[in-house]
Amino acid sequence: MPRGTLLPVLAVCLLGVFPVSSWAQNERLQDERSPTSEVVPEPSEPSADLSQRLPMGVLNIEGQSTAIPDWQIISFETFPPFPSSGQWGDVAWSQGDRLADVLTLGDFQESLDLHLLTLAAIAEGMGMPAKLNRNHPVYLINLGEFRLLERQTIASLVAAVPSLLEVPIRRLPPIQDLVSGVHPTFLIEGATLEDLLSAHPEFAQIKLSELILEDYRVGDLPGIELAPLQSFAQWQEAAISDVPMLSELSWWLSPQQPQTDGAIATVEVDPSANSVELIPPFGFKSTKWTVGTEVESESAITTTDIISPQGRSQINDGKELEGAFPFGRAFKVVPTAVTRRGAETAMYFRTCRQVAGSLDCSAYGIGPIPLQTYRPGETVFLGAFTFPVASTPQPQSPEPSDVAEPEADFFSDLADTTAQNQEAIGTVAMIFTLLAGVLWWAWKGDPIQFFVLTFRWLAAVDPRRVMRQLSKKPESSTVEPSDAEKR
Repeated sequence: MPRGTLLPVLAVCLLGVFPVSSWAQNERLQDERSPTSEVVPEPSEPSADLSQRLPMGVLNIEGQSTAIPDWQIISFETFPPFPSSGQWGDVAWSQGDRLADVLTLGDFQESLDLHLLTLAAIAEGMGMPAKLNRNHPVYLINLGEFRLLERQTIASLVAAVPSLLEVPIRRLPPIQDLVSGVHPTFLIEGATLEDLLSAHPEFAQIKLSELILEDYRVGDLPGIELAPLQSFAQWQEAAISDVPMLSELSWWLSPQQPQTDGAIATVEVDPSANSVELIPPFGFKSTKWTVGTEVESESAITTTDIISPQGRSQINDGKELEGAFPFGRAFKVVPTAVTRRGAETAMYFRTCRQVAGSLDCSAYGIGPIPLQTYRPGETVFLGAFTFPVASTPQPQSPEPSDVAEPEADFFSDLADTTAQNQEAIGTVAMIFTLLAGVLWWAWKGDPIQFFVLTFRWLAAVDPRRVMRQLSKKPESSTVEPSDAEKR
């Protein structure tokens, strides 16, 4: 056979022996599907590009280890992009979009609590000096990167940073330019922002979006670096990427970290049922997930008295795909495919908003974002919210009245026998009682129970009375002698 035709024949033979990997098959199947969907009740399979997975670390718990995302180096920028387009309520995304551009500060109110951060805290987390001074890098950040300011008016800016009222307007270039644009003949001179708003209350409604924010720096509005993000108006609607450096901040530095407390379990798969079973250690119940199964969401919450049909908790009728929350409430882990080779999982996120002082959260349906693949017999991390606790009775220290009746009767009988007998049998009963108490301790493993029973024996016996009785000589008989004896 000519050498030029040998290589194609070998390639065909190898493909016959070694089938295309499941990842490659997933990619081909995904290309055949429609790229868009209104709601995502069933996730598409993850991307075949393993480089798009999250970086992993190793978690060790009680002698067991398993792979989990390395939250110390993971940021929003680290997450892979959306593999397909979709929509969940009023949240829409396109294939290739990043999480930081789709999710908002309001979506993480009950998980990472990003709204509690300040620009200064984010800068410190990014390695900038903790101590602020005139030359601190945070003051050089372009205001164009702080797109949350586009939602502010002068009034809402002052509400977030009240110290601005005392600053002369000439030291606030953005405010000075806003005023000049609205009232060119206004004489600023040494007036403070408070003076301006007192003289012209209408200026308070001027929007900062009328400025080209790229022309200014954070240092031009001193104090905004110390204001919590939740102090600004419409902060819930601001995307993660609307806050400088936030999309690059490690999740481990969030006010509420991803949880790593829990246990490690074993993965078992059932391809015929398209399900995966997670077998946890003693104390938890095993859980079985079936790919594509929808369940009522326990996380779709609303604390309002009247549930609005347009509320986020009503998206997809409050249903989400079956899965769990090993790392907390930031996202849900869902099985997306099960084969004899293992189970593939992905992440789904939710949307939350404060409505009339109450929190309204949807079920988890923003996704999928590929996470991990687990082979049969491999270990998986279980968080505190993942598995129901098995109904095992908790041991309690018994009260004296709680002692089991058969054992209590046994010791009471021994105590009574000891108290009523002054001779050898009483001593034997005492020794046997103490020996039985020691055996009880060894058998039951409950020293409290032993001491309770010993106390009851002492109370019943009254050793001082017993010892007094044992020390007395036997009294003379009171029986009258017979007539024969008298003779």
